[in-house]
Amino acid sequence: MFEDSIGCQSYSISARALVGCHNRNMEEYVSIPGRWSTAAAIKRVNSLLNIGEDQYSQDWEFEISDSTRLAEYLDIYENELTNKDERFALMSVIIDAFESYGLDEDLWSKIRVHLKAESALHQYTIVYWCCLDEEILDNCWRVTPWMRQLWEECKMA
Repeated sequence: MFEDSIGCQSYSISARALVGCHNRNMEEYVSIPGRWSTAAAIKRVNSLLNIGEDQYSQDWEFEISDSTRLAEYLDIYENELTNKDERFALMSVIIDAFESYGLDEDLWSKIRVHLKAESALHQYTIVYWCCLDEEILDNCWRVTPWMRQLWEECKMA
């Protein structure tokens, strides 16, 4: 366990623990810090998206995600957010919306630019969507192959 610069406690966990891996053949262990959306970031994103302040739960990013608003989410990500916590929170919403929207290469290239540019900020999200505990891609999300490719690129950088 360690404390970050603003006094929040974080836990370093392996990617296998992160995704609940039971695959004994998976050789890759990656130690990354766990990260979750802060209440302040959620409040700000809710405000920007005109979502009620009471909308906050453990699965907030999945509950508010709306694939029809994906372009709006990207615009807000690029132009309205003021700190890393807000970018982390909204990116989780963006990925879930993208997964629901369908795999559009043009949209993926826009999302990918942000994920790669701030891969340290988004590594927890990337690994989550990589579904590293599963070898059979049919058992994963549609975005998993793209996230795995991105994860490999980020690890090499």
